[in-house]
Amino acid sequence: MAKKRFSLLTDDLDHCIVCGRPREEIHHIFYGYSSKNRLHSEEDGLIIPLCNKHHTGSFTTNKDAIHHNEAMDYHWKWLAQLAWEEAHPGESFLKRYGKNYVY
Repeated sequence: MAKKRFSLLTDDLDHCIVCGRPREEIHHIFYGYSSKNRLHSEEDGLIIPLCNKHHTGSFTTNKDAIHHNEAMDYHWKWLAQLAWEEAHPGESFLKRYGKNYVY
């Protein structure tokens, strides 16, 4: 049986966390296909629900989409690190994810 997805950042994985529309995508806060961060994000609940507009957008220059807006991407990484550190006191976020977004 597959493990049920959860998020440390929201209790509602069915609606876009930005606009409230029905979720079309699950965004892994820490991703990268050549690293383990995407898998860690899934395991650690560092995922958020997004509609297509707020995930990848319909255009490569869509500043409403997390994949095209550095400030939005960093904001969610910052929140995710805080949530992870609260859930894992005494453990090293830097060691797990390789970068610090808070301090």
